Amino acid sequence: MVNEQNMPQVGSRYVLFLSGGDGEPVFQVLTGYELSEGRVYPLDELAQPKAYENAGEANFLNELKLNVSIP
Repeated sequence: MVNEQNMPQVGSRYVLFLSGGDGEPVFQVLTGYELSEGRVYPLDELAQPKAYENAGEANFLNELKLNVSIP
């Protein structure tokens, strides 16, 4: 557990932002959002993730697709 960061629960849907480690198969969760009943809920109690709190799931996912680039 990390201060001000909640953990994902089995059986729920999430969008997680991860950082990888130099070729190692180990990842750290930077932040995450739970997708529930068409809405978005941040896992973290920090200010920045709250920007999407209670946002519509479809809009959130569309914005994510537009802003994420895959190398």
